[in-house]
Amino acid sequence: MTFRFRTFRQLLSGLIIVMSSTCVGLSLYLLQAITPSAIAWLVIAVHSVSALRALFSATRKPLLKETQTVASESIWLFVLFPFHLILTLLIITGPFTPAAQHSSYTPLALQVFVLVDAIVHICYAVGVILVAMLTARAFDSDVWIRDLDASPSPFPIPVLFASYFPCCFSLPPSEYDRGETPVMSSVPCFARCNCATKSSIADTSQPSTGTLLGPRSGLLSSFKSSSSLSHTLVRIPNAAERRSSITVSFEV
Repeated sequence: MTFRFRTFRQLLSGLIIVMSSTCVGLSLYLLQAITPSAIAWLVIAVHSVSALRALFSATRKPLLKETQTVASESIWLFVLFPFHLILTLLIITGPFTPAAQHSSYTPLALQVFVLVDAIVHICYAVGVILVAMLTARAFDSDVWIRDLDASPSPFPIPVLFASYFPCCFSLPPSEYDRGETPVMSSVPCFARCNCATKSSIADTSQPSTGTLLGPRSGLLSSFKSSSSLSHTLVRIPNAAERRSSITVSFEV
């Protein structure tokens, strides 16, 4: 089973929701122990927005039937990027009262969750934006309007590796589809019809063995050729070719 980017994004969104909710709960618990209290409220506000963003991004398509584009995800991640960075620097410096620092490990837990949440958010933001830029430069300039949950993924990693490192990687092998075997149908003829189909059928009904083998061998060879044509391999385009535009012109 192929591990899709959609599954990875949903798992990562769930992790961000859990960590952001934990940061909000710990900040409310240590509200009186954080000096100044504006830092605690800033932690609560930023992580609440981060949790709501992750929840909306993960449930937008299943619940609202709307597309979560690469541009929308990148903009939200880029906007929250500096806030997570500033909050991490503020919390790591230890804005806690001496009594709170020596009484329990709750301030340390808040520092750990804020730091891990910031690392996950920053890595995800940099990864999505960087891979989208590489994809846009390689073969798909419209990657910013693609659906993040689309299949195939808007970021085909094998195609990217083959585009930027052709000496080490190659495009994935093309898949082929034989298609369905067509059903052979018989064409009815009228009594006074003089079509070629009826004449060939009449020739095959001769009692002579010599004359019978000729048309039968011809029909057999034509059937084999049509059967082989019906099983001709049809190449399925890869992830990069599916996004390529084909120009069609009509000459009058």
